[in-house]
Amino acid sequence: MQVHNGATWGAISGDSGAFQPINNTTGVGYNAGNVGINVGNTPPTTRLEVRFNTLAPTAVDMAKFGNAAVANGASGFTDFAVFGHATHVGQANNYALRQGPNGDVSLNAPSTQNISFTHSRLSNRMTLHTSGAVLINTNALLPGSVMNDPGGTNHMLQVFGHAAKNRGGGTGPICQTSAPNKISASWKMAWRN
Repeated sequence: MQVHNGATWGAISGDSGAFQPINNTTGVGYNAGNVGINVGNTPPTTRLEVRFNTLAPTAVDMAKFGNAAVANGASGFTDFAVFGHATHVGQANNYALRQGPNGDVSLNAPSTQNISFTHSRLSNRMTLHTSGAVLINTNALLPGSVMNDPGGTNHMLQVFGHAAKNRGGGTGPICQTSAPNKISASWKMAWRN
């Protein structure tokens, strides 16, 4: 067994301590209790406990599993847990998922990226677009939709296909039209047949 002293790796003399070889292979196991990383003199309370500083996450203050990473939240959210791709978790606003100590959850993406809900990875069912619009059954703003109207008639809900709403015990179309690609300004919504 070897340890790293901050500069080089060196062999530990004598037996390997709590870590034991598994069936004469190069793999080792630990069966004597819990393992702690960055826990100081406080015994770990779970099988694997990695403690981070309470500051915003850095490259050091996260745990990586392949491309996935977990860390504490950024400033103002240091008692939150954040999860995401290792290249984004250390950035305050780029995490994928954040949960607070009270159970509240935030789904997130960098400001330049959409959030997509898909089936079989490629079938886009709903997208939260970077513009703020909610897109149903598409991942692109519909042709003719309004997104930058200073008067506030932006199409914040856009449906590619048919849509219905509850109408007191039944369902009915949100707007009826025979024209394809009709934009409904009165509902501040866009849809496409």
